Amino acid sequence: PGFVPEAIAARRKSQVGKFFYTQIMARMPFTRSIDQASDAYITVATDPALERAGGKYFVDGEEKPSSKDSYDAEKAKRFWELSSVWCGLNQIRQS
Repeated sequence: PGFVPEAIAARRKSQVGKFFYTQIMARMPFTRSIDQASDAYITVATDPALERAGGKYFVDGEEKPSSKDSYDAEKAKRFWELSSVWCGLNQIRQS
């Protein structure tokens, strides 16, 4: 959905952090509101034209190429392995 300062602010414990994201970062031209982010999710999730578009990257309801790193098979494999460790999935397999 893009960079959504309001969502980040909601997870901040300090008042300074909340203020920074809601009052300063929210005014940057590259940010999105909660409504804009929600609209992006809803469009991609419910548009019948996108029914078979799983695994694609969308910006404002339009398919776009993702980063170069996202096409790197070795990085994807390494990320999968690390994610499994971080989530404790490797422990489940060994049990």
